[in-house]
Amino acid sequence: MAPSLREGARVFVTTFGRKRVGDIIVFPHPRYPGMHTIKRIVSVEENGLIVEGDNLARTTDSRHYGMISKDIVIGKIQFQYYPRFRLYI
Repeated sequence: MAPSLREGARVFVTTFGRKRVGDIIVFPHPRYPGMHTIKRIVSVEENGLIVEGDNLARTTDSRHYGMISKDIVIGKIQFQYYPRFRLYI
């Protein structure tokens, strides 16, 4: 999710609230069981969410693994608290 989030960033995630376009979410990686991924919602559809990374040239996202189910979303990133505070609401 660079440049928005860099590797090693620490974030606060909430599990409640409606998911909207522009939100950054955490969900299980569709291709790698046991791993999680962070992506930005670019479209909210009736059947799921279309997500993309911020660095389109170097990311794997809905263009590769398709729409993700709303049911698998772990939560929405509210803010980054390390290495420096950054609000995402």
